[in-house]
Amino acid sequence: MQTVATERLNVALALPALLLCLAGGCVSWTPMVPPQVSLVDMRFESLTLFETTAVFTLRLANENPFPVTVDGGVYAMTLNGVRVGKGLSGDAVEVPRLATATIEVPVHVSHLALVFEARDAIERGTVDYVVSARLHTRGQERRSRYVESESRGTFSLPPAQTQRLDSFLPAVSTGPTVP
Repeated sequence: MQTVATERLNVALALPALLLCLAGGCVSWTPMVPPQVSLVDMRFESLTLFETTAVFTLRLANENPFPVTVDGGVYAMTLNGVRVGKGLSGDAVEVPRLATATIEVPVHVSHLALVFEARDAIERGTVDYVVSARLHTRGQERRSRYVESESRGTFSLPPAQTQRLDSFLPAVSTGPTVP
């Protein structure tokens, strides 16, 4: 039969051991920093009467000391303050620890949104952009969750893209026409 002193001693020894086990588990688990998404390139692939397909090359940056898997994502593109389209990607990409990976996302751009912004972009030669992403990820805990990321910036239009865009836009009248 154990005495009260022996029971207290057992509790006194067990409690620090339990705390050490719990603390050791917490030290080895690091919360996941969401991957950052940035725009690398944009090119136009097809122009049809009602819609244009643009392919955005995006960089996923992983600042974690463990690999992160992006199981897919939803990417909204805004050009010069106008949301021009949304792209979906179901491809799984593993971004190595402390590294980057690139993906290509097709975005179907409404001509209505593109026409209003393209003329201004051609005249300025630059485009302000925002990429908003909702990523489905898995980190070291291997459970799936979604995170959001946004990046913004400005890029210059290469002359070849400017000419290709300009050839599809309607002419803009600067005043009344004289017969």
